[in-house]
Amino acid sequence: MASYEKSVVCQSSDSGRRVVEDAFVQAGFQITDQSADGFEVKGPGMHSTNQNPIVGVSTARIRASNRELSIEAELGGVRGMQLFIYLFPFALCEGLGVLFFFLSRGEAGEELSLRAAFIPLLWAVPWLFIAPVLSGALKRKTTRAINTLLDDDATLSGRD
Repeated sequence: MASYEKSVVCQSSDSGRRVVEDAFVQAGFQITDQSADGFEVKGPGMHSTNQNPIVGVSTARIRASNRELSIEAELGGVRGMQLFIYLFPFALCEGLGVLFFFLSRGEAGEELSLRAAFIPLLWAVPWLFIAPVLSGALKRKTTRAINTLLDDDATLSGRD
């Protein structure tokens, strides 16, 4: 399950578990399983890069035992957004190319139609560089949100 794992040592794993559970519930996650030593959540899905980055987690298993809090998370929301970032610009440019080809076909010769169809493909070239940068940043943002949640929780659990 885990495409991301992290463990932290905390003073009170029980209070730490409650804080993490509250954070997930407030972000719109549904608790799918609960046991004495932890719980599992299912995320609402990531539909925008403007959402709370923690929603990049599709499912997570949180365990609290022996003063340790650990998480195993599947970053399905991040993968979905990465797929969108990679495919949408190219699909849009290809669709525009086909549209321009058919629109310019009747007015001019075959050569001009091919040129008109080729222009939108040039618009996709910058995305060969932009898409990997954006998708990497999205994954880093989500993993940083998980790290911050657990690290802050470990720090705050010592104040009980």
